[in-house]
Amino acid sequence: MKIFEVTLRGGEALTHKDFDEIWDYSNKKPFLSTNIITNGMLLNSEKVKQMLYNPNSKIIVSLDGLDFINSKYRDPAQYSLVMDWLPKFLPESQNQLVILSTLYKEDYDEMLNFSKFLASMGVKYHHITTLKRMGGSEFKKR
Repeated sequence: MKIFEVTLRGGEALTHKDFDEIWDYSNKKPFLSTNIITNGMLLNSEKVKQMLYNPNSKIIVSLDGLDFINSKYRDPAQYSLVMDWLPKFLPESQNQLVILSTLYKEDYDEMLNFSKFLASMGVKYHHITTLKRMGGSEFKKR
């Protein structure tokens, strides 16, 4: 079917009861890059090592800034949980670890500092997306 990449996302894919089986099945396909977009809270060093055995696979972690910014939008424990395992894998797996940030208007000035911090850690890929309105709700300008 000429599928070259599979990305597991939506909610928190790591909570799916068959996640390990799905991940392994996808990674055994010679033509696939298997990726996950995750908040990283269910990952630890052992799980990351287990997931990165295929050099084509990627773990894409959502972090929206340094701890004081990230904690405004996400679980306050998330940043430290991710920073507990992320730096350990960057030297050997920097092509497989991606940070995905949502840019919020009120934190625009801090994103460059966050990008510089990530680069200093060895993060090679930092993707930034703007906050997008989703769904059918009406937007009312204040």
